[in-house]
Amino acid sequence: MVTAAEIAGITIFAELDAADRERLSRAAADITLAPGEYAANPGDERALFALLGGESRR
Repeated sequence: MVTAAEIAGITIFAELDAADRERLSRAAADITLAPGEYAANPGDERALFALLGGESRR
C-alpha cells in the first residue's frame, strides 16, 4: 500500500494537504515490476505513475 507519507515525498504531490495525500494514497495502486516488465503498454488507457524506489529505463 502506498502511504500518504510516501506521496508527500514526491515533489509534484508534496504541497497537497494531508487529507488530499491520504485520499490519493487510498486510490493509488502499489505495483512492483520485475526487470523487463512494463507499467504501461501501447494502446493502454492514460495513467499517471510515480516511482517510489528503484529506477526506470526505457
